[in-house]
Amino acid sequence: MTAFGKDDVWASGTDPLHPGKAILLHCDGTSWTRETISAGGTGYAAIAAIPGTSDLWGVGSVGEETDSEQPFIVRRR
Repeated sequence: MTAFGKDDVWASGTDPLHPGKAILLHCDGTSWTRETISAGGTGYAAIAAIPGTSDLWGVGSVGEETDSEQPFIVRRR
């Protein structure tokens, strides 16, 4: 979980409605919205808001939970 402020909060995790998919949740101070990550077997390990910017960075892996997973870094502006 990370935040730019009380009206710009982000959380990441596994989407309970779409097993094996990661999800980003955003709160605008009033309500939460979801963004499902489209790559199969994707999971965020961490997310961070970059102070002084509107950038959100996430890191994780893509693939089945085996030694063949591929790491990734994603940036959202």
